[in-house]
Amino acid sequence: MNTCSVMLRAALWLWLAFSCSVVAQPALDELARDLIQQQEQIDQGTLRTCPANYNQADVVGPGCLCNPVPALGMGLCPAGYVCAEPWAARLLQAAQNQPADPKSSGEFPDFKCHPCTYGQLCPKGSSLPALASNVNVDTGLSKLDCPAGSFCPSPREVYPCPAGFYCPAGTVEPLTCNMTVLVKAYPDTVMPVKPTTIYQSVYMRGSILGGNQCVGNATTPQTPCPSGFYCPTPTEVYICPGGYFCKQGSIEPTKCPAMASCPEGSEKATLSWFGFICLAVILAALWLAYWLMVTIILVNQRRIGRTQAARERLWKLLNPLLASNHTKTKSFRAFRAIRPKITFEFSNMGLTLRGGKNILSGVTGSFHHSRIAAIMGPSGAGKSTFLNVIMGKASEMGKVHGTIKANGREIKPDDLQGIVGLVPQEDIVHEDLTVRENLVYSARLRLSKSKSLKDQMLIVEDVINVLQLRHVQHQVVGNAEKRGVSGGQRKRVNIGWELVAKPSVLFMDEPTSGLDATAASDILQGLKRMASLGMNIITVIHQPRYSIFSLFDDVMLLCKGGMLAYLGPSQLALNYLEELGFSLPRNENPADFALDVLSGIIPREGHNSFQPEELVPLWKTFGERWVAAKDTPALRKMMQGDVTAERGPEAIDSEQILILEESIDDNDADGDGFINESELEKVLTDLGVEPTKDDVKTIYDELAHQDTGLISKDRILQYVRHGGRPPAEEPHIQRPGARRLDSLYRVYSIEQYTLGNALSELASHMPEGMTAEGPMENPQTLKEMAIASMDRIDSQRESGALENQGSDASDAMNDLGTVESIDLKTSSEGEIQPDTNGNSKLKSVESQLHISHPSNEPQGILKLFKRKTKLRDTPGTFTQFFILVMREGTKWTRSWLAKFMDIILLVLAAVTCGAIHGTGGGPNDVRGNSALVLLTVGILSCTTSLATFGKDKIVFWREKDSGLRVLPYFLSNSFINLIDISIQPLIFFAIYTSMTLPSITFGMYYLIGVLVVWWTTSAGTLISVIVARQSNALVAAVAFVLITGGFINGVSPNYKELGATTKALTALSYNRWAIEAVTIATYQNYPEYMWPLTKALMNVAGYCGLDDSGIPSINKNLKGDVIIASEAPTWDDPWQQAATVTPNMPETELVQLDINVYCSGYLERNLIIIFCEGLILRLLTLLALYVCPKGMTLEPVAVGLGRAFTSIKRRMILRKKKAVRRRTMTAGALSHNV
Repeated sequence: MNTCSVMLRAALWLWLAFSCSVVAQPALDELARDLIQQQEQIDQGTLRTCPANYNQADVVGPGCLCNPVPALGMGLCPAGYVCAEPWAARLLQAAQNQPADPKSSGEFPDFKCHPCTYGQLCPKGSSLPALASNVNVDTGLSKLDCPAGSFCPSPREVYPCPAGFYCPAGTVEPLTCNMTVLVKAYPDTVMPVKPTTIYQSVYMRGSILGGNQCVGNATTPQTPCPSGFYCPTPTEVYICPGGYFCKQGSIEPTKCPAMASCPEGSEKATLSWFGFICLAVILAALWLAYWLMVTIILVNQRRIGRTQAARERLWKLLNPLLASNHTKTKSFRAFRAIRPKITFEFSNMGLTLRGGKNILSGVTGSFHHSRIAAIMGPSGAGKSTFLNVIMGKASEMGKVHGTIKANGREIKPDDLQGIVGLVPQEDIVHEDLTVRENLVYSARLRLSKSKSLKDQMLIVEDVINVLQLRHVQHQVVGNAEKRGVSGGQRKRVNIGWELVAKPSVLFMDEPTSGLDATAASDILQGLKRMASLGMNIITVIHQPRYSIFSLFDDVMLLCKGGMLAYLGPSQLALNYLEELGFSLPRNENPADFALDVLSGIIPREGHNSFQPEELVPLWKTFGERWVAAKDTPALRKMMQGDVTAERGPEAIDSEQILILEESIDDNDADGDGFINESELEKVLTDLGVEPTKDDVKTIYDELAHQDTGLISKDRILQYVRHGGRPPAEEPHIQRPGARRLDSLYRVYSIEQYTLGNALSELASHMPEGMTAEGPMENPQTLKEMAIASMDRIDSQRESGALENQGSDASDAMNDLGTVESIDLKTSSEGEIQPDTNGNSKLKSVESQLHISHPSNEPQGILKLFKRKTKLRDTPGTFTQFFILVMREGTKWTRSWLAKFMDIILLVLAAVTCGAIHGTGGGPNDVRGNSALVLLTVGILSCTTSLATFGKDKIVFWREKDSGLRVLPYFLSNSFINLIDISIQPLIFFAIYTSMTLPSITFGMYYLIGVLVVWWTTSAGTLISVIVARQSNALVAAVAFVLITGGFINGVSPNYKELGATTKALTALSYNRWAIEAVTIATYQNYPEYMWPLTKALMNVAGYCGLDDSGIPSINKNLKGDVIIASEAPTWDDPWQQAATVTPNMPETELVQLDINVYCSGYLERNLIIIFCEGLILRLLTLLALYVCPKGMTLEPVAVGLGRAFTSIKRRMILRKKKAVRRRTMTAGALSHNV
């Protein structure tokens, strides 16, 4: 008994030492009590002693030798004990390489019955394998663990795990499934599934703090509540009620969205029809807005039509008042004298291409104002090239030679911007606007801002009448794809685009191409009437018929190679060619005859070897003098004919005027000289006409005073005298500002009169109340005097009075001189030098009016935005902005069908994305789903935005050359583009969110979508400007968005795993910021029990500044809400490790899980970054419109590389030749020596 007792006590302490590192202190105490109880039983003799041969006993006692093979059925250990070797002896034998072989001896002398520890279940016959056997001892020990799903208070007892608790293998006491309690009370307990502690599982791996179930026999606390059920506590599981849906891990049901179906036990909501209904409402609203705009346009068109019809009837009503011998041609209602009148002079003009070829050379001559000049020549003669040269548009082609003068002063073509128009050969107009709208917007943008809107519309009316576009004025111009007006009508719109601007000089490149002869003749007749007002019209024309050819005042004939053969009156061209020896064949068109002469087809009499190039020296030596002698005032008067632009008072029968005055007096009830609308109708009736209400209304609206609503007798008489044109308003004399005076001064000083001569000439004709002594105090007087002088001399020149006075008149003309004292640009000199005739020195107008000129000119890139000095004060930036907004809004409305197709594509894309993602997405799907969705929206919006500046790119080039300001054009297009930016994401996300039901709110998703579309459309507008070809722009836009939104978005590859350089590159991606914003906004709506999961996912992604945080060890250092991992501690003593583990973590050391705290400010930051990057792209678009409006091409680079390659090749050839020459010379010298 004593020996057995000693052995049992030794086994007790040995087993306690073996299990102290595994078993908690309460379990050790219970184990000690059991062993003491067994010792007492041995002392009392209740347990039998060890048998002599354990193979003959069924069960042996504690500490006795036992049979480790339970299959033998003899020598088994009782329940609560295990048959095992003494570990210390076996470890010593193993260290000495002396393992025992129990199978060879047939006995197991070293195996004894040892008591089992807590957490183990040891039934009768339990044993462990030998240490030296092939069986793993750990596997054998694991078989003794209390089975999972049960707990074992002692090695002889086993009970099922109760509900609300979990029991992994080896459980002595069940643990609660409440994760919140576990993470606070037992943070370092190892989880049964993953080899991590509860703390690491929650705070680093994202185990949620709720939504789990432990209904009974649970082995882990992480079993999520099944789909279709919700679990308020780990012990409660309820089926999801109808009208709600319950995703996996729900603690409460989620209400079913509007118009979605959620039957009982639903895992997710079915498709919601709310988004599709929203789509229908949006489309209905867009259609309503579209039809409202169309209705407004139609009502306006009908109003204009009624007004025009009334004016037509008024024209007929006024016919009886006209003299019977007067022409019935309608007068211009608003086109009056054009100022300034410009005469172009050019000397030795030439153009040399970069390759060294001359395509224009030695062209000298002039084009006078108030005349129409035609430029003719065979193909390749350089007609259009010459037009580009004198307009200053040929610098990109090569080197330009020669000088250009306007009214005797050398100028740059840009100096006349605003008063020069160009009608290109291609019909470049707005295809989405009607004929009238094209002309109206061109007039409003280019006419002087001092003109009232009414006067501008009257000018448009005059142009429509001249070009015979009245019947198609409300038709959309259209293009090859969308049928509109005919080709000839489109050509007229192209001409009218420039005419409504009332340019002083109008260049036209083949304006009659595409027109029949009758239409071309009608248009030129109208142009001739406009030229009589002072316009200088220069046109390139190809093979006109003779009736059209005779309408031109002057003609320029160019030979092949761009050399001048003739420049003079068109009536003298045929005579000049006949003078040179060319005979006009019978029934031959003189214009075709001239072209045949220039081509060398017609032979020259007496010169069998004649070449067309001989016409050039003939013109210089003979032709110029011959034309000067033949070009008499009588000839010019004959060519002018009876073309009149305006009808004066002399066209009215005086007797009819008296009748009209008497009728007004008779119907004037008050006798005060003013009549109202009803009295006006009586006046017209008394005259024998039958006016309608519209007729009376039209006259009343045009003549009535705005304040009194009455019409004066004088205004009616003037209205009739001017053929139905409203009389001009009385000028309101006021002192204009310095800038306005400077503009007026430039306009009236540009013409061919010296200011001093004009003043001296008018000194004897001073109006009453004015004196010629001292400086003039009223600058308006200067304007009136200059205009009077110019009109007087013009009338004398046109009537031929000056020429008929002989040498005296010639001397008078010499006295007039030219304007050499005032440059087109702002003069820096304070005085005008005296001329050769001894005129006294006059101070400049700038000095008299105290006009200050800034000395600090903008430098560098600011020069791009400097406004050039213009001779016409066109509308300012804000005025042009509002005009362009109206124009772009009208075009946007007319492009509704194309917009509708864009909407269809958006709907299809949204349905596809929604069907792929579905309504069952979880936290792990947020980044991937949002990346695909935002990439899809970005590509669609970017490609549709290419039309913002790319569709009308050529039209913009034309408008920019005509003086359109770039800034208002950019702002207006961007403003209208905001409609697409707001509508596109609204439609897309209304469909997508109804099909996927994300946790993010629709408002936040829409806001992020708007900013994404803002970014991508900004990129699209930039690409449309800098990429020359539209097809290349489409490819570039798709590639750019695909790279920035798909490849470097921080999702795949993951942002946290990228290097520093690649992370910096992702900052250029809109999706990098947008995906993070969507993720934050989505996780903010998750319940608190899911915060550990969202924090873990954010940590994996590296968002909200978590990209540098690591997994903390047990010894944690906290800094704010970022976990700083410390070095893992090392423990030599297991008791030291047990002392380090703290079962209850303080609340202050818990890592912050609230996303509103550790992501504070990141959502707003990302939204601001997306907006700012889009704004930068927009500003780059504006800069591109200034710097390279025609796009960037690689042609200059290719040309430069080609030249460099050619130069290198030439050098290599020269080197080879020199080497061959040296070898030849060396060989010759050697042979000579030999």
